[in-house]
Amino acid sequence: MVAAVFRIAALALLCVGCTTVQFTQRSFEGTEWRIAAINGEATPSSGVYPMRFQGGRVSVGLGCNGGSGDYRLVGDQLKVAPLAKTERECTPIHRMELEAGAIRILLLPMQISQNQRTGGTILANSAGSLELVPVVIGKRL
Repeated sequence: MVAAVFRIAALALLCVGCTTVQFTQRSFEGTEWRIAAINGEATPSSGVYPMRFQGGRVSVGLGCNGGSGDYRLVGDQLKVAPLAKTERECTPIHRMELEAGAIRILLLPMQISQNQRTGGTILANSAGSLELVPVVIGKRL
C-alpha cells in the first residue's frame, strides 16, 4: 500500500505543471485515501471519511453512511458500479446532505485530476467533486 501511495505522489510531483495526470488501475489498487472535501466543502474533522481501493473494489465511509462497489479506470475516468450504500439518517441534517452529495458523485463516472494548489486528487463529474488526500498507515500525509 505504501508503495502505491508513493507511486501516486511521485507522479504528482513529475506533473506539477500538467493539467491532467494519467492514472491506471494500479495507481489506485491497494491505496487508502481520506475524502478531504465534498463539492469544495471540507469534510467535518469529527467524522471519518476513508476511501479504500482493494481487490478491484472501492469502499467509502461518509461519516455515518458508506458504500462499496467494483471500480475500474477507463482513460482518465474512475467508474464505480454497482454501488451498494447504507441509508441511515444522520444528524445534523447538513451532514446528511453532504453525504448525499458524495453518493451522487460516486454514481456517475468521475474525471480524475490533480488539485495543483493542495496536491490532492480530484474526482469530478456533473454531480460535483470529491477531493482525496492519500493516507499512509492510518495517518494523513
